[in-house]
Amino acid sequence: MIERLTAALADRYRIERELGKGGMATVYLADDLKHRRKVAIKVLKPELALALGADRFLQEIETTANLRHPHILPLYDSGEADGFLYYVMPYVEGESLRERLDRERQLPIDDALQIAREVADALGYAHARGVVHRDIKPENILIEGGHAAVADFGIARALNAARAGRLTEPGMSVGTPVYMSPEQAAGDADIDGRSDLYSLGCVLYEMLGGQPPFTGPTPQAVIRQHMVAEPAPITNLRPTVSAEVSGALARTLAKNPADRFNPAAQFVQALSPGFSSGAAPVATVPRRTARRPALIAAGVVILLAAAWFGGRGIFRRSAPKIERIAVLPLENQSGDSTQLFFADGMTRELIGVLTDAGIRVLGHGAVTAYRGSTLAVGEIARRLGVDAVVTGAVLRVGDQVQISAELTDPGTGENLWARTFSRPAANVLTLQHDVAGEIARGIRARLTPDQERRLGEARPVDPKAYIEYLLGQEQANLRTQAGYRGSVDHLRRSLAIDSTFAPAWATLALTNAYAAIYQTAPRDSARAEIERAAHRAMALDDRLGDPYFALGAALVHVDWNFTAAAEQFRLGRDRTLSTQAEALFSWIGWETSQFSAVIQSAKHLIDLEPTTAQWRSDLAWSYWSSGDSAGARTAALGAIAVDSTFYEAFDILGLIEGDAHDFPAADRAHRRAIELAGGNYWVRQFNDGVISADRGDRAGVRRVLRELDGDPRLAQRAGLLYLAG
Repeated sequence: MIERLTAALADRYRIERELGKGGMATVYLADDLKHRRKVAIKVLKPELALALGADRFLQEIETTANLRHPHILPLYDSGEADGFLYYVMPYVEGESLRERLDRERQLPIDDALQIAREVADALGYAHARGVVHRDIKPENILIEGGHAAVADFGIARALNAARAGRLTEPGMSVGTPVYMSPEQAAGDADIDGRSDLYSLGCVLYEMLGGQPPFTGPTPQAVIRQHMVAEPAPITNLRPTVSAEVSGALARTLAKNPADRFNPAAQFVQALSPGFSSGAAPVATVPRRTARRPALIAAGVVILLAAAWFGGRGIFRRSAPKIERIAVLPLENQSGDSTQLFFADGMTRELIGVLTDAGIRVLGHGAVTAYRGSTLAVGEIARRLGVDAVVTGAVLRVGDQVQISAELTDPGTGENLWARTFSRPAANVLTLQHDVAGEIARGIRARLTPDQERRLGEARPVDPKAYIEYLLGQEQANLRTQAGYRGSVDHLRRSLAIDSTFAPAWATLALTNAYAAIYQTAPRDSARAEIERAAHRAMALDDRLGDPYFALGAALVHVDWNFTAAAEQFRLGRDRTLSTQAEALFSWIGWETSQFSAVIQSAKHLIDLEPTTAQWRSDLAWSYWSSGDSAGARTAALGAIAVDSTFYEAFDILGLIEGDAHDFPAADRAHRRAIELAGGNYWVRQFNDGVISADRGDRAGVRRVLRELDGDPRLAQRAGLLYLAG
């Protein structure tokens, strides 16, 4: 077998030796000839490869290739060669968690908790992108340099697809019985991320207690216990485990998935130092679960009914009084994960049209975590504090775009109306306005004549220009250096196709403003681009608010002209309501040390959008700047609980830990912020200076001051902290 494999891959890899063999695959150490690096090649067993098929394997593993997280082992390559199905990963020179457990049996508590937090963080990231691992176990957790990396996302997904395709050969069930969740053991096909957390709970139990929660003479005996038995409290095996950790472990091992942590960020927080179960509750949301029942179970009925009634709305009964609504992320019905950006972009655009029409609607950041949630609509509405919820799906096929939408009364769970809209792709803006108008009428919104007129106005747009525009928005939302660069590239391509598309000019202005704020681009060039794009957008459509917000942000963060900035924000807010604009405007108070005003603004934004991590992070920054470390810590941890991939929360947490002289914790948070920020200038330089000042590292502060030369704001703060220290 190794001779055949060596010959089949000779043009790309040189096989050295076998590293190990499992139930599903054999692993080989090899040299990557092109990139001159050591890699691990996993080759599926021949009988499994035959049953699975190359097309299905490559199709299912493709999603995994897009996962980019510091605690997920990346996928380098995959393919089929001479009948072998294989995939290629980095060669980890450390060891697997299984090898360490075999050697130590019980791990130090701090080590076990760190590994569990890192794995949970990786799982949360994958779950948010629609990927469930399905086979979390010590063998699939690799340890290198003291940190964990999760392997085998690809094979677990592919094997699950095979099972769905009636792959029933003995020994080919997905998952490992010792770590298998009850719902997975029961054969539920549509499991979600909570199953992975149960498996991780089993792994953490073993790391702390020296044995899994359930053992038995046969796999069937173990599975039966997972489904009906309660595990012994971990303190029976390890009395030194804290009550908080013991409680967190018991919760993640709950039989009912609804009783477990969700999303994974909750588990990360529960295992973090200083966490207390008595802390004030934080609004948290599931990041990835099964597809919405209202769209899947009833989707065909909706489409048929819409056709039957000739495209007219299906009104069930009169709508109750509705003041504020939430538009949940539209489902991507194309079946192509690469088209998720289009569904997300359409959701953002629909929210924007409703906002411009004067409807009180939550921003996209407040609802994005509910993508695919199976929570009842009433529970989602309660958590978001809204009176009605809009759900829907979008499908783009050829030159047609279709949106199916429902307005639901959260009190009864009853659909107030359901409607399907279809337009040519060139009329996608008209489609959005039509859907928004139907929503406005459905909630009996009192629109002004100007707002009614704006809903009825929409110009055609080149579909290719619109796609580039949506991609530009998606990249900007990453809020990283690479993201801003990518956003500008996409927006410029959009405008090269259609130079009269005002929203693309407006977004280009705002993207450059954020690049200037976070110093991911030279300020002088960003300033010129902001003015050019903003004035071009105004000339094309003076009803847009974003160009004014972009100019206001530039006046604050580049020119420090707060009076002129306030006027620009006023002009923008006269044109549209926006929580993001309120946050940008509140930063004037932060820059002028009026922290109490910023705190009040951040609290107001949290009341409006409790699931937006940005507002909690802003609150943490304001508390920290005003000297309230306790308030800052609570707000930062709240932001992490809402979204564990938002770098600013770790950014401010690093400063808080530095002030407390817990420098290992400060360094961990600082490194995590840098990893998530993707090279963000602010995080890298400014926080280095602050933490160096807390340490008393004068040479480090002087180095940062030199790097910040020419930036009076950052240099002054870093210098003051240095002098104060």
